[in-house]
Amino acid sequence: MGCRVVAISATDGSAGQQLGAIVARELGFQLVNEQIIVRAAREAGVTAEAIADVERRKSVLARVLDSLAERPFPAMAAGMSGDGATTGNLGPSPDLLRGLIRDALWESAERGNAVLVAHAASLALANRTDVLRVWVTASPETRARRLAEAEAIGEAEAKKLGR
Repeated sequence: MGCRVVAISATDGSAGQQLGAIVARELGFQLVNEQIIVRAAREAGVTAEAIADVERRKSVLARVLDSLAERPFPAMAAGMSGDGATTGNLGPSPDLLRGLIRDALWESAERGNAVLVAHAASLALANRTDVLRVWVTASPETRARRLAEAEAIGEAEAKKLGR
């Protein structure tokens, strides 16, 4: 089976977003990025910022462990935790929100002809044979400079963020 999906993961400041746009244009594929967050938020009945915040808070190790599942689990009804318990007035559980992201990534991969940027797509789709997984990075100096420019902060602070 040929490669129908490119999943790009990138370190902060490595220009992975820009590379994803170039790859999508050159291949004639759809660029999928923020649509994943918007879709997951709509399904959960929360804001896109809430989804993005949950995604940012999860540790790298926990993301890797979650990705070891053979296939993303189907999304559950909003307001349910990973074990089926409701989350009360707090809204959907972080595990549910991450599951919605994985489901959206999986569905994008099923459609094919897509470049998926971020959202741990490379990990969530690791067991698919039709996905080219790409890791983009840059030197610490380059990443710090780019982060400093993007965030309007000093390079010393950007180096701390880019670790």
